[in-house]
Amino acid sequence: MRAFISLLQSLTVVLLFDAPFPEPMLWLGRVLSTLSLGVELASPHCAGLPSGYYATFSTTVLLLFVVCVGMMIAPLREMYRNGDLRRLATGGVAFRDLFAVVIATHPGVSGLAMKFFHCRQIDGVYYLRADYSIVCYDSTWLGFLPVALFVILCFALGTPIMIWVTLNWHKDTLYDEDGKFIPQPLDILFKPFKPHAYYFTAVQMASELSPHKHSSPAVC
Repeated sequence: MRAFISLLQSLTVVLLFDAPFPEPMLWLGRVLSTLSLGVELASPHCAGLPSGYYATFSTTVLLLFVVCVGMMIAPLREMYRNGDLRRLATGGVAFRDLFAVVIATHPGVSGLAMKFFHCRQIDGVYYLRADYSIVCYDSTWLGFLPVALFVILCFALGTPIMIWVTLNWHKDTLYDEDGKFIPQPLDILFKPFKPHAYYFTAVQMASELSPHKHSSPAVC
């Protein structure tokens, strides 16, 4: 699972660059983008949906929210009926799956939010580089600004910070005396790494937020 997530993360970032990639690689990227809650696999017009950056951004954020909430409905219902969520089998599975979804979608959703601030000046007017039909800093752009800031602060930056804080808080219960991981809902975050690098998932996620990785190619 972690190997597949790493492939998804790496390919999502690599394909942001304008390069002559082989067609099979581009096809794989389009298919995997759907697992990052992207909607680039087919044009939204085919489904009668609005197109453009704003539509893609709104749909992606909404899908992520719906998926995460949907995954926690069953364990939260069971917690309400039986008590502590951490002691429930469904709660542990739900947390493990939720972390997997968040790690897999983090590069794509974060990159999409960061593109909101990539504007280019043409004849005195600033246009969004991800969609040149959009004028930056107008009323519509300012209306989406709180959403973009929320996604960047709470999801793009907040997720690796939350993971680091959580693992650091429980670092004494992650591995046994022989350095082997202790099975638990959190093990998807530290299982692939040695004890001294238990927080490396957070480092990987933070490194993917580098501005040059999410910059749109310039138009000649």
